[in-house]
Amino acid sequence: SALNITDYTTEARVTPDSPVAGHTVTELRALADDEVSVTSIVRNDSRSARPLPDAALRPDDTVILEGEPAALE
Repeated sequence: SALNITDYTTEARVTPDSPVAGHTVTELRALADDEVSVTSIVRNDSRSARPLPDAALRPDDTVILEGEPAALE
């Protein structure tokens, strides 16, 4: 194979009742057993690439996640 793809990327919307709403990027990683990385946060049509670990996730944010397919489910 010409490409060695090990991680996948997907996006997810943070809903008001989401368990990650109000939590930080670091806390989201811990909930996912450090198998998922937050590569960006899209908020109010503005994209924050490589968000800081203490960035809080808010309802209606879209998070760009990277990791193994099973971890992204």
